[in-house]
Amino acid sequence: MRKKHWDEILKELNQIMEAKTKKDAELLMNEFIDKWSRLYKSLNNLKKKVKNYTHFSNINEKIKVYFSTTNWMERCFKELKDFLRIRGYLHSEDSAEKFLYLFFKDKDEKYSSRRLRYSEYLIEDFG
Repeated sequence: MRKKHWDEILKELNQIMEAKTKKDAELLMNEFIDKWSRLYKSLNNLKKKVKNYTHFSNINEKIKVYFSTTNWMERCFKELKDFLRIRGYLHSEDSAEKFLYLFFKDKDEKYSSRRLRYSEYLIEDFG
């Protein structure tokens, strides 16, 4: 994406993240895709996956605080980057999805024994 569009794109993505309901998030995401897919054709691939990318809007407000920080995500991306540096590349989108599924499944098993503040809301929302 062109650097001149970054601020506007980040602002729109932030609005999607702050949506109060899943329906609002899906609507904003579809508007985002429609607007930017004219310039960036690869965004058309997201149309089929809007529900996946807006699932976070179902999360309780108290828990969304955990998603506003990127420390844990940065750690995951560093591990992913290190793995890909050693391996080289992934052959297809399917192999990338399988790899990411197994990577995050491993993280889930690792961190599932930890108890977070407001974990009762997690159990309530996803239990």
